[in-house]
Amino acid sequence: MSTNSGGDGHGAFELPDDTDVYISPEPSLTPDRCAAQASPAPSYGVRFRQAPPRTLFCLRSRKTGEIAVIKVIETDDGNYAAKIALDYYRPR
Repeated sequence: MSTNSGGDGHGAFELPDDTDVYISPEPSLTPDRCAAQASPAPSYGVRFRQAPPRTLFCLRSRKTGEIAVIKVIETDDGNYAAKIALDYYRPR
């Protein structure tokens, strides 16, 4: 995952190919919930306005089933930088 202008100049998280994403409306997110909710629809990325600070979202690899749960700490639409916290899970 990286960041870029998001096509609108306001910033976005650019997602790896073959990745499913789920943006949680809740203040917590488990790997199981991510696995159940992640959309297999192609996604360019997650725009900063979709995931403001304190938002949780997750990525699921279609190839391996590995899951990353990301908490957005801070974003900067001036230089498209972001500060995040990351938890990583591998399927058993």
